[in-house]
Amino acid sequence: MEMAHISIFLLTNRPKWSILRIGGDSIHKFDDFTDSRKNDLINTGFEEFATHGYKRASLNHILQRSRIPKGLFYHYFANKEDLYTYLYQFGINVITKRLIDSSVLMERDYINRLIASYMIKVEAYHDYQFFDKFLMKVYRDDNNSFLETIHLEDSKEYGRRFIEENIASEMFLHSDMTANIRVASRYMQQTFNDIINRIHVMSKEDIKTYLDREAQYLRCILYKEEYHD
Repeated sequence: MEMAHISIFLLTNRPKWSILRIGGDSIHKFDDFTDSRKNDLINTGFEEFATHGYKRASLNHILQRSRIPKGLFYHYFANKEDLYTYLYQFGINVITKRLIDSSVLMERDYINRLIASYMIKVEAYHDYQFFDKFLMKVYRDDNNSFLETIHLEDSKEYGRRFIEENIASEMFLHSDMTANIRVASRYMQQTFNDIINRIHVMSKEDIKTYLDREAQYLRCILYKEEYHD
């Protein structure tokens, strides 16, 4: 089954000197930086890369706006590419941790489970204003060489559980669960994509209402009649 809608990725193959390895996960030195400027660097980095892309983004501009001296920056990062990789990993880890810490997997109605997962993403996008635009820029630009460094092993288990565990198969009209999950996931992903550029001007309540409204159409297609409401 496809797991693209979950968007959980952990990155590896970064400069060895900047990584501490604990178990199977990679922990960057900058994670331990407790200065208030940490969020300034993260948010400014998201904005700069989202606006200009990796090649045209200015590291000097990022450092000036976040008030990070170059010496301090190079203590934690090897170069601009290391920061770019860190920001991607940081953002995905925020969503991953919130999903894991949530009760999403307790929701047996798969369509409701999808909606709950998207609302968790909305929370992350609201907390880090340019994170969603940064992700879209990463995926839209020619980043094949960068994306090839993505390592999915650490998130596959959660992804598998999301699409297989504790799902009320009896709600579906047809018995082919692989097809049911694929159709539901793709439809709700497209629904979310339709409003991704407006999530910062929409309230969370309006976003939830929109997703629920679109999900009602999906229920009529995939679910037995008694589960349409």
